[in-house]
Amino acid sequence: MSVASKLRALRQIWQFDNRWQLLLARFCFRADPIAIYRLGALQFAVDHTAGDASGAPDVLTSPMYVDHLAHLRARQPATVLDIGANTGGFPLFLAHHGIALARVVSVELNPRTCIRLRFNLERNLRCPVTVLNAGLCGATRPLELQLGEGSVADSLYAASFNASGATTTVSGLAFDELHARTFGEDIVDICKIDVEFAEYEVMASPGHDRLRRCRLLVVEIHEGAGHDRRQVADAIVALGFEALPLGSDHSVNVFRNTALAAASAAPRP
Repeated sequence: MSVASKLRALRQIWQFDNRWQLLLARFCFRADPIAIYRLGALQFAVDHTAGDASGAPDVLTSPMYVDHLAHLRARQPATVLDIGANTGGFPLFLAHHGIALARVVSVELNPRTCIRLRFNLERNLRCPVTVLNAGLCGATRPLELQLGEGSVADSLYAASFNASGATTTVSGLAFDELHARTFGEDIVDICKIDVEFAEYEVMASPGHDRLRRCRLLVVEIHEGAGHDRRQVADAIVALGFEALPLGSDHSVNVFRNTALAAASAAPRP
């Protein structure tokens, strides 16, 4: 690990309530990679061998979602569909910032990560929680993947950095199928999508019309390897969404459903 990476890790740890315990564990007990992080009312598990520190701890201490808090707040408890959930950082972030949650459905590609995801959500949230081991893709199909103990970079398209070489079969679901299975005909208040370049496949394929049944989309759009973020952003806007201002992390894009926003703002007869 480089000096810059070590300093970044130290700055991250310093923001947690049990910073001294975490620092002692990282420097003196490195053979034990599982740690419990505490922040306010939150207590969640992190596996350092799986790269979890780049997941929930990073979400809770970086500006990636803080910059969009004003848009995430609602007048009533929110339903949340978190796709590419890792260990649950996004709903934990919402709860930490006082956003009331009515229901959370978290979708995670890696079955091992799902174990820590379920623990973290059920330990900390007071609303109904569903954890689904699946991957978002353009067309519903089985996915044959080389996954390890977990990583924020687990992908449909490449073996994970800690993969053992074994193949894991995971259900791949188009967005429409995923929404139908988890929310039926209900509206999702906040849908977060972070799927490591699969967003391009999703938006280039049929089967994503039910995005229109989401009030707010929070999409991490990855760039590189010949991809242009405008391909995804323009396709979402074409569905009737308004792109909201970017924050300091330009990969995080927030879109508001203009039709649902207008309906909720209209006076009742």
